[in-house]
Amino acid sequence: MLLVEANLNNELHRVSIQGHPLVHNWKSRIISMDHITWGCRSNRGGFCPLGYGKMVFKPKLFEDNFPPSDTGQIVAKYTQDTEANAVTLFNATAYASGFPENKPQYTLLPPDYNETLAASSLSTGSLTSLLTTILTGIAEISSVDTSLARSPSPEVVPDNYEGRLNIDYADDLAKAFCHLVYIIGTTAYVIDMKAGNGSEVVFTDSKVTNNIRIFRNTPIAEIQHDDGTNVYMRQSAYPMGKKLKVRIPHTTQAKVEDALDDIRLVENKWRGTATIKLSSLGGIILPRQKITWTDYYLHPIDRKPVRISIYPIDIRFDFNLGSGWVTITGDLDMVVP
Repeated sequence: MLLVEANLNNELHRVSIQGHPLVHNWKSRIISMDHITWGCRSNRGGFCPLGYGKMVFKPKLFEDNFPPSDTGQIVAKYTQDTEANAVTLFNATAYASGFPENKPQYTLLPPDYNETLAASSLSTGSLTSLLTTILTGIAEISSVDTSLARSPSPEVVPDNYEGRLNIDYADDLAKAFCHLVYIIGTTAYVIDMKAGNGSEVVFTDSKVTNNIRIFRNTPIAEIQHDDGTNVYMRQSAYPMGKKLKVRIPHTTQAKVEDALDDIRLVENKWRGTATIKLSSLGGIILPRQKITWTDYYLHPIDRKPVRISIYPIDIRFDFNLGSGWVTITGDLDMVVP
């Protein structure tokens, strides 16, 4: 169940799409909303922002307080059972953006994260310590959870960061060392892309829709680091693949080559996508959470069971249909038990 606290016209409205009489009556006042998405711009991680698009309300929401306010605040929560167990998905500023077919529409905007780095604000240290410093320099972030980052944490020699946005430089560092960063509330989470986020959801194949797709991107044949002084390269077992140029923030060849090997490993993984009933997953799916099921149709011989796990870095929630669906995309493991 999607529960929405809409503070509009200086009035708190508890609303939903279907209507849910819980401790409070979450009235059916939402017509539709765009997908709520987590999406990484790179297969090797980086900052994975949460996006939420637009929300369209029923005119009845404003029958006692018209016209709709220009701005407001929207808090969206999800629960499978009780109001007390609702988990906050996002807290967004809402801006009135139109009246399509006389239905009030609001665009939901994420935080700006517009803080910039000053000269000499960073020095050589571990990835986790630098990301903690950078991310807590953002007004909307009060803490950084690095419990699922790599240990020991890679060493970083930061450079060329003066005047850059904190969130952009954090994105670059995380990608260079194959980590992912996502934010819930005021906490940023740092996850090792070579591992998972510490939890696994297992369910039967009957709860997955038939649009399961297993694929592989064009593999990386050669990956190159060029810092203007030194050029280091690593090659893979795919000579007909593509070449990738990156810049690793370190000055030692061995450290740079370790990072290049990690990027090559992560980029060349098999990938999968699947759409799943949200109610079958026990709650909201988070980036890099291991999602596992057994498939009985993939194996070419005697339909042997194949254990499939996806570690999503692209997550799309659709609450417009029934109890909700989620489409996940990420690197994939296949094992014949």
